[in-house]
Parts: sequence; structure tokens; C-alpha cells
Amino acid sequence: MPWRELWTSGWRTASYIPRGSSVVSKSTRLRNPSQTVLFCPLLDPVLSSRQKRQYTSHKHADFPNSLPAFCYDPLPITDPENSSNPAFRLLELHPGQESEEVQCTLIESRLLNKDPYETISYRWDDAQTTIVCNGRALSIRRSLAGALRALRYRDQPRLLWADAICIQQDDNAEKDNQVQLMRRIYSQAQGVLVWLGETAGDGNSHISVSWPARLAILGGLVTLRPRMNNSNPSAPYVRVRNVRKGTMTVLAPFSVELYLLLVSFLRKSWFRRAWVVQEVVVSKKVTCVWGSQQCEWKEVTRALEFMSKARFPLVFMPTLQHIAGIEEEMVRYKEGANTLLGLLLRHQRCLSTNPRDKVYAFCSLMGTSPSEFIDVRIRYGDAVESVYRDVATKILQHDRNLDILSHSPSPSTTSSSTSNLPSWIPDWSRRASEDMAHGWGIRPLSLASREMYSHHPPKPPFTAAKDSTYTPSPSPCLNSLTVSGYTFDTIATTGPVFNGVQVPSAVTTLRDIVLSWLRTHHTFYHTRDVLRAWEEIADARSQRCYTPDNHHHHHHKNTKPTSNEPILTAFYRTISTSEYDHSPDIRSELHIWNRVNRQFPLLRKLHLDTIVLMPYWIALLLWYGATDRPLLKFELQKRNTLYRRLIRTERGYLGLAGNGAQVGDRVVLCRGSRVPLVLRPVEPEASSSTAAQGTLSYRLVADAYVHGIMQGQGFDESSCASMVLV
Repeated sequence: MPWRELWTSGWRTASYIPRGSSVVSKSTRLRNPSQTVLFCPLLDPVLSSRQKRQYTSHKHADFPNSLPAFCYDPLPITDPENSSNPAFRLLELHPGQESEEVQCTLIESRLLNKDPYETISYRWDDAQTTIVCNGRALSIRRSLAGALRALRYRDQPRLLWADAICIQQDDNAEKDNQVQLMRRIYSQAQGVLVWLGETAGDGNSHISVSWPARLAILGGLVTLRPRMNNSNPSAPYVRVRNVRKGTMTVLAPFSVELYLLLVSFLRKSWFRRAWVVQEVVVSKKVTCVWGSQQCEWKEVTRALEFMSKARFPLVFMPTLQHIAGIEEEMVRYKEGANTLLGLLLRHQRCLSTNPRDKVYAFCSLMGTSPSEFIDVRIRYGDAVESVYRDVATKILQHDRNLDILSHSPSPSTTSSSTSNLPSWIPDWSRRASEDMAHGWGIRPLSLASREMYSHHPPKPPFTAAKDSTYTPSPSPCLNSLTVSGYTFDTIATTGPVFNGVQVPSAVTTLRDIVLSWLRTHHTFYHTRDVLRAWEEIADARSQRCYTPDNHHHHHHKNTKPTSNEPILTAFYRTISTSEYDHSPDIRSELHIWNRVNRQFPLLRKLHLDTIVLMPYWIALLLWYGATDRPLLKFELQKRNTLYRRLIRTERGYLGLAGNGAQVGDRVVLCRGSRVPLVLRPVEPEASSSTAAQGTLSYRLVADAYVHGIMQGQGFDESSCASMVLV
């Protein structure tokens, strides 16, 4: 077959790739540096019958503005579930120099064509810019334009898929259809390119750090190296490639360069996006790209997990939990252990421009769990409240339990994108705060723990309603939910909210590092005061036993007395939600807490608590931080304590409830609910539709742990009656 030479001037390269072709072009430079020859022997028959495409470079910044606006050709709309070869668009990114305008061509393709394309994952922003697409001006996000400029080759085209260009964003019908294809698009691609932005500061990080701060960080890292080398000598290294210079740098764990690189990574808002979970989980290969440098996702995650075991708080940037969550999701996706409720709970901390995407971004990850699949129709034209209500209803009908009513609480300051949402429907637009100190894979949990288990866990942690199930029944209106249950007790006392210990996150200057550590210690002292207040509410330092029903006159029929355990033990089991007996770290931490605070009541009576205990606590923090004792881990906030408050009921039961619980709220046991629920009665005029039928209406406040009834000891199914949640 004869060779064909395609000549261009400068760096402008002539090439043609037919739709569906898997040919990869090879280029070489001629003696004349202003010319490039492209050898494509397999394209000869094609080029003889089709017009050759010429790539034209443009260096004028205002060039796209002089072109007519780009218009999409409609894609054929097919059912993604029933169509084996649906249509989608691919982006052929033209070659170019840094100073040239970004130019591309949109190509319609089919999934079964097996085109050798890559996908782009990037951070959406509000800023807009213009590129040239099919010879016309196309307005796109500035962050995506920067990614295209950095990812294009200088001498050959690159076949990519980017959602903002390949999907017509103004056409809801097309967007509904194409979003359902995204899992197949990403899983079929050769890999995903994660664009983190341009390089700033030195060559290995995005942040500029003063030399005193570097020395402080180095000192902390040096003290940690022996500890990690003794426990795990096989340390993972991160290889950073500079594609423009053709160099590679190998960064060792606990080096300042790698530490600053990881911190700069974790500051990127890309890690908080909801869609990136699916984009990374289903992809064959993930490459992180910033400026002209890149490294492999797996190397970064291994280094992060390795370093986080040292419990050096400066590395615990908030988005570390996003990375840990994505890594966990990869395992669940491969094992087919995903449920929709678990997915939504695990990733509620994610951000999305459109609140509907807090649901839509995770629906496709049920694909490997056929028995757990819930058909969620993607309709961007529907109201957010309607989307959340439909999803909640389908989960209730599929799961046949009330686990959806148990979800991790959010800080009281968390904002919401919805309005007038019924209390029983989770508001997925709310996201938990992430500025607490915890390790790899730790996050606030719901008490039913559905984010930790599949649909049928081998042994649920709690069975407050025994083995009863939820049976869907008609409700008075669309926004209400009818359940079967009864009031077990009423909240008599509430304690302050446990907000946890915040992370010291400043790294740029020594002054900021010191101030950040002072703020961390302040939050530590605040949590200490919260636990002391809880001890007083529980009367935990007394010598009596925990027998609530034996010491109160408000008995409920068929209620069995709780075991005669010391009140201090009952208190510890309450604030650890029964993990006191199963977690050595929690037992060790609480034993240390007990020794430290044993004399606190006496010192407080003598008004000596601040004078005596403050130096003592500072010395303890330094000592336990240097010896790696569990006090600084603060295991309690890793479990179910975060953003909850201690409650005491009228019958003397101790419990933990969400931060919204108040005195007078009801502790209710319902059929099909693994944990008690805190409900608040609704005034009749606020719920006239149900009051006319004689059914009491309530608002769901929170889930609850009530010590002594979590294994069904207080459940009486004969007492259940209809209750309406609004």
C-alpha cells in the first residue's frame, strides 16, 4: 500500500480520522522544523473517497468572537436500558501550541464502535470562555477550556469525551438520556483524565509555603518516619511526570515535597464534586493532571492511606474523606454490594451545582447489584422536591424497612437547596461538615448504619423493633408517610451538641500553622466540656446502677427492666453507641478519660478546675501526641457521636439523638425501624388533612440510640398504631 504524505506549515498538522476508526496516527518531524509529515497508510482508501480535514491554527484571542455561534445537531434519543448501541458524541481535540486557540470537532459515534477515546473529569465553575468547535464559536466553562488546552497534543489529534461539550446542556431530553449512559461511557473509555488546574508555586505543589513553615512541617514529618518504618517498611512512592520536559520525579513518603503535593491535591474542589465518584469508580485507569504534570490516582491514594496511619493532623485535609470514600466505592462496585440508600448516605458530603445530581450522580453505581437495583428515572425538568420524594418512596417500597429515616445529622448551620421538604424525606442537598479530625475512611454515620452494610447485612448492629418489617400503606397526601408505631418515652433533658475536634489545616506560614493548632486545641477543650456536661446529666460519677424503669413510676406494659450495670459503664456504652465492648481504642480512650477527669467534680466545687486541669491537659496532649496514645485520636467522633446530643428520658433512659432533639420530643418505636426515632407532634391546624381522620401527625426530628432497648427489649408490637409523618 503506498504511503501518503500530508504537508502542513508550522505546527499545523493535517489528518483525518473517520468515524468509528481505531487507527492511531503516528507523526514525525521533517528536516524543516516548519513542516510535519503524517504517515497513515491505512487511511488511503478512506482519504480517496472523503474530503481531507485540515487543521488551522489561530493565535488571535478574539478569533472565536468573530465566528457564528455553534449549534448542536440532535442525537437520536433511545432508551439507554434497552438499546445495545446508543448514540453519543466524541470530541476530536485538534493539535496546537499553547498560544493557539482551542479547536475541536464534534463527532457522532456509537458505543459499540469501540473508539479509542479518553474522558475528562474536571471542576465546574461559573466563568465562561469561547473555543472553536466545528468552525464555530462554542461557549464552555473556563476550567474545561484550560483542561483542553493542557491535554491537547502538539502534533496529532486526541479523541476525548467531556460532558459539557458532548452533551447539549440546554436540552433536558438529551441530557436525561445521555446522563444515563455516562457509566457505560466512562467504563468503555481507555481512561479518565482528572484535570486539577494549572500549576502554582513550585514545580511539585499548587501552594506557596514559607521556609519557616517548611521547616516546621519537616520537623513533624521526621518524627513520624521511624514510627511508620517500623510498622510498614514497604512505603508507596508517587511518580510525578512532566510531559513537556519529559522528566519524572519520584517522591518518597514523609518528604516535604510529597506532603505539600498531597495537601495541594486535597485542597482542590474537584474532590468534592458528586459526579467524580462515578467517573473514577467505573474507569479502567485514572490519571491526575495539573499543568504539564501528571501522576497515577492509585499511587496518590496509596500514599495518602499510608501517611494517614501516622495520625499527623496536617495531612487530614477535609477532602481526604472524599478520596477514601471513592476508594471504598470501587470495592463495593466490583463486589456488587451497592444499595441506593447506602450510596446516597456515603456521599452526602459531596457538592453539585444542580441539587438533583446529589441523587442522579450515584444511580448508575447500582449496575453491578441487580437485586438492589431501583429504577430512578432521570428528569432534570422535575422539581428538586419531587425528585427527592420519588427516590425516598422507591427506597421504602424496595427495602421494606425504615432505614431511610436514619441518617447522619448535619451541623445546624448547614444550608439547604430545598424548601418545604417533608421531614421524612432526606434532604440530600444538605452536606455534613468535614473539618473534624479523623482518619482514613472515617465519617459521620447513621445509627442504622445502612451506609456500611448491604441490603441484608449478616447481623444488623441494632434491632430496636426486633424482626418486624415496614409495610407501605396509603397516606393522607403525597407529602406524608404513614408508619406503624407508638411512643415509648419522652425526652426530659438534653445536653449540648458534640461538634468534634477540628483539623489544623493551615500550612503556608508558621504563624498560620500555630494559630490553626490553637484553634484545634480550643475545639478539643470544647468537646471536653461537652462530655463533662453529659456526665453531669447522666450522673455518671455516682455509685448507682443503670436501672431506669426501676427508679421511675412511668412504666410501659411488657417493658423489661434493664440490666443492673454501673451508671458510668452505661454512660460510656451510650456515648459510644455500644461499641465500648468491641473497640479496644474506644475502651483505652475512655479509660484515660476516666482517670483524667476522676477528680473534676471536687476541683470544680473548689473552683480550682481551670488552674489545675489546664496545665495538666496541655501536658497530656503533648505526651499522648508524642507517644501515639489514643487520646488524640478521639475515637468517639469516628462513630455516631458527632453532631449529636445526650438525652435523658422521663423514665430515666440515656440516649444519643441528633442535634435537633428538644425537651418534649417523643422517642418512638416503629415497625421496620432498626433504631428508635425522635418525633415531634404537629399542631392540628398545621396538619388539618390528617387531624380530620383522627390520626396523630408528627415531624421526624432525628434517629436515636437509647441504651437498653436497642435489641428489642422495649418493643411491644401490640401497641403499634398508625402515625403520620409530615
